Amino acid sequence: MLPVVAKTRNENLYEDLRHSEERLEIEPTDVHEFIRLLDALRVATQRQEEWREAMERVNDLFTIVEEEEFPAPEQLRTSHQMTCLLYVKVGQLVQRVQSVVEADKTKFGRELETTMPRLRAAILDTKRRADEMIVHNARADPDDALQHLRSVDEAVIRLSEEATTYSRYQTILRLTRTDFSQLHELKEDVSLKLRLWQSV
Repeated sequence: MLPVVAKTRNENLYEDLRHSEERLEIEPTDVHEFIRLLDALRVATQRQEEWREAMERVNDLFTIVEEEEFPAPEQLRTSHQMTCLLYVKVGQLVQRVQSVVEADKTKFGRELETTMPRLRAAILDTKRRADEMIVHNARADPDDALQHLRSVDEAVIRLSEEATTYSRYQTILRLTRTDFSQLHELKEDVSLKLRLWQSV
């Protein structure tokens, strides 16, 4: 029974650490990957004490197994050793990421700033589409007007999701947050126009 408990707890800890290892080993090539790395670092930093305690409990179990003369199978001892090594590696990865993160914040912060003009241009283009003649022409075919507005609405939804993502990134990177009030106004405008044409 005791070897089974030791095996289960060891495997659970190993999988937990392995998941963190995979996320911390990211070599970010763009701002999206860098934010995922920062998220992984935050989680790993918060859980270090939890992992330390879990590692101690697993070690204690394996010590008891040996002392009580329940010889653990070689495979089980090997898996325990792998967990110990992975625990150390994850701790080292946390330290490595912490040591480079500030410099990378500057690098990827600049990259993020270069995307803002593109996003603003896309918002202006979508606003133009929302005001095309077909929307204001009382003689337009309602089906055509609705199809056009639904396409615009889908674009607004995509832009809103992108704006939310970039606002979060700006907060994490401690950058000045872009004002997307124009996008919120556009969303309300398109929604109103959709309701009007749906009532025709």
